[in-house]
Amino acid sequence: MFPSDNLLRVPIDQFTTLQPNGHDRNVRWWQVAAIIPAFVAGAVLWFCNVSLGASLGSLLTATSILTGFTFSMAVVFWNKSIDARKDPKWSGQNYTLELIDETRTHLIYTVQVGVFAVTAIVSEMMFGSIRGTDWVIWALGWLPVVAGALVIYMITLVMRALKLFNQASIYLR
Repeated sequence: MFPSDNLLRVPIDQFTTLQPNGHDRNVRWWQVAAIIPAFVAGAVLWFCNVSLGASLGSLLTATSILTGFTFSMAVVFWNKSIDARKDPKWSGQNYTLELIDETRTHLIYTVQVGVFAVTAIVSEMMFGSIRGTDWVIWALGWLPVVAGALVIYMITLVMRALKLFNQASIYLR
């Protein structure tokens, strides 16, 4: 199934894997564990009241570059996924097709996280200095926490994407 079939298909495929019977799904615990560094970074940012103000521009640049990088990889694997099913050389190799699909889904998910991270960073840049009532200040105080956590999460996902990319390139030679 392609990710466009369902709005939640990409996150579902990212965090679970379909069993051979075609109905049951198992949790991908390595993916759940990949969120831990993001929670740790977010907790440090929140409890230590860290300000990202001076580094937001650099953070935005780095996150945008990583998002673009993974987007270009996602497009390549989207095309590989389609081409491999048409090519008799690959169409009968289930492991290779599953690896291509897993890599494609992971890259699309990483791009989604990158877009959310860029949104959080830009929101912090635009609204981080607003002063208002206590609840507004409290709500805006979460922007750097979310931005920092998403950037760390994205870096973790990019590391996994590079591993999958390398593994898939071995099988696609």
